[in-house]
Amino acid sequence: TVQEVPVVEDVTVTEDDTVIENEVIKGNLIIDEAVGEGEVYLNDVVVEGDIIVNGGGDDSIYLKNVEVKGKVNVQKKGVRLHMSGETKVPRLEVKEMASITSENFKGKVGTITINGDLGTGAKVVIQVAANTVVVDGKVNVSIEADVKTVEISKDAEGAKVEIGKGATASAY
Repeated sequence: TVQEVPVVEDVTVTEDDTVIENEVIKGNLIIDEAVGEGEVYLNDVVVEGDIIVNGGGDDSIYLKNVEVKGKVNVQKKGVRLHMSGETKVPRLEVKEMASITSENFKGKVGTITINGDLGTGAKVVIQVAANTVVVDGKVNVSIEADVKTVEISKDAEGAKVEIGKGATASAY
């Protein structure tokens, strides 16, 4: 049997504990500030645009078997983005203190860019394997998974990058 997959344009999530499953989102998926410190679950979803994270807390945004064609943009402080399964994120931009975690992760993350001067009091924790991490601002970054390349831009003077035990990375 062929299962019909609903196709929708832009989607804005405004409620805590929202679950989106088996959907193709033609535009952007926006996790609104109204979610507060709440949780959002995306299971078996294709997002043809971007995922914009303006809400969620330290329990947070769960991506399981999610394919993002655009980028994921984390704009809220203190969010945890948790990836599992065959999740594919070509570009991830982190503009606030956040944690990127994974479990049973067989997917792929391309480039994680941490931009903006968050100050070295703020820490961005990366626990997902990625191709490249670009540090483009004064921030404290903890890399706790295998990253092929770490690029530190000249705007990131004073940034602190820690490579955790068991993680590998080469810097440029």
